[in-house]
Amino acid sequence: MGSPLPNALVPVHLGPFSPTEAYELIDEYLKGTTIAFTDEDKDFAYELSKGHPYWLQRACFEMFNRYLEHPGVLSDADRGAIANEIREIAADREERPRPESIHPPGEPAELEKQLAEKESEAEAVWGTWTAAFLVFLLGAGISIGLGLLLDIPFLIQLSICLLLALIPFLLFRVVLKRRASKDGE
Repeated sequence: MGSPLPNALVPVHLGPFSPTEAYELIDEYLKGTTIAFTDEDKDFAYELSKGHPYWLQRACFEMFNRYLEHPGVLSDADRGAIANEIREIAADREERPRPESIHPPGEPAELEKQLAEKESEAEAVWGTWTAAFLVFLLGAGISIGLGLLLDIPFLIQLSICLLLALIPFLLFRVVLKRRASKDGE
């Protein structure tokens, strides 16, 4: 049996950050470090990345490492080297298939619908587990009650309880297999 929450996460495609959002993000991530980017550094990272979340993070990563190696101010040579490195990484990524080419991003309404479907599936699985547990508790209560009323030895009570406990879990497994076969169609 696999995870009860298959494919529960839906990708969310971010658009480019505005300059204000990018600068706030940079400041937030530099908190607690000994490195501080100048406004010129932030402008450079934003211009290089065009606000794209991945490229902004990558540019800042490279700048941060340069500051660690050479504390002070980034030189024009450092900026040129960072820009070249980002271009090389971008060229390498262009040669590989992109996730968007495998699963094209949907419209926001479509993504919300997919998310609602996944949440509904997760709730159904959770509900099935809850029902299985309640049936188990009922079975345990019945076996203990019968044991006390009929003066049944403890080991037999325990055996009855275990047999009754298996029923809901077997039913749960059947429900999951049916869901998986419906998803496969």
